[in-house]
Amino acid sequence: MKKEKWLLKEIESWQESQIVSEETANTLRTMYQPKKNLGLLIVLFSIIGSLLIGMGMVLVSANNWWYSLPITVKTFIGFLPLLISQIVVLYVYKYKMNSVAFRESAALLNMAGVFATIALVGQIFHLPGDFTNYLLVCGILFLPTMLVMNAISPLIIYYWTSINGGIYFSDEFGIVISIMMFVIGALFALKKCRTKG
Repeated sequence: MKKEKWLLKEIESWQESQIVSEETANTLRTMYQPKKNLGLLIVLFSIIGSLLIGMGMVLVSANNWWYSLPITVKTFIGFLPLLISQIVVLYVYKYKMNSVAFRESAALLNMAGVFATIALVGQIFHLPGDFTNYLLVCGILFLPTMLVMNAISPLIIYYWTSINGGIYFSDEFGIVISIMMFVIGALFALKKCRTKG
């Protein structure tokens, strides 16, 4: 039990025992009210930590031993970042959804897991495609997690994927997909601004 909660219970017992007056008890309650853990520094360090973990997952494939592994092991390792990040997202969704730091970090970790898994699977199976297609696919696959986790910090990377993914398309389909992704991100940001205001 935290000190603040313990002290609030003690204040009630002190008031019942008439050790302190009602006015003093109310003053003590307002002074020792539990504070919400929304510190900007905690959120910032959580985001940085998630990005570092995500980059570490991507760097697993940069070692020379990677090429000597069988294709089944490579495939398992390729899906491991996405699997781990999905488990973290489910845990945060179930138990820590009221913490901004946990939500933002889990969403960023999932974004890194999506980027790593798509890159690793493409490298393992030598899938054709270019960087713009890769960005667009990662942005589309990451969108549901960002919306469900109600996380705003990955929105910059999401916009980067939708703009870069659609800007180089010469056909109308790619441009329409990119504009739709941009509009979804804008609606999400507008909803977040209205709920804060």
